[in-house]
Amino acid sequence: MDIVELVSIIADKVCHIKFDDKVLKKITLDAIKELNDKENVTIIVNPELLDNINNLAENFKEEIPKMQSIRIIEDNSVSPDGVIVETMTSRLDSRVSAQIQEIAQQMLTGANDELEQG
Repeated sequence: MDIVELVSIIADKVCHIKFDDKVLKKITLDAIKELNDKENVTIIVNPELLDNINNLAENFKEEIPKMQSIRIIEDNSVSPDGVIVETMTSRLDSRVSAQIQEIAQQMLTGANDELEQG
């Protein structure tokens, strides 16, 4: 078993852990803060997290003064390990599974680069 495979297995386990509201709030706020414009934000979320995000939505407006509106969309294709946030000009996937996939891909790319150079 190589390191990338191991990381993927660990990631799969982590992604199935249920988030509490504190973690969900932090993940979502961090993602929104990284967007280019924050006036009109859409949060795409798994139906399992819909009530949690709805309860947190007002806090987002308080913490990000530029935010004028939040639209929340439930989507079964989004895994329940985070959210996708977007505006008219940018989109950020803050799901743990997406971030770990990106890390694994970078590790694979780095390993391939080393093989080609070596």
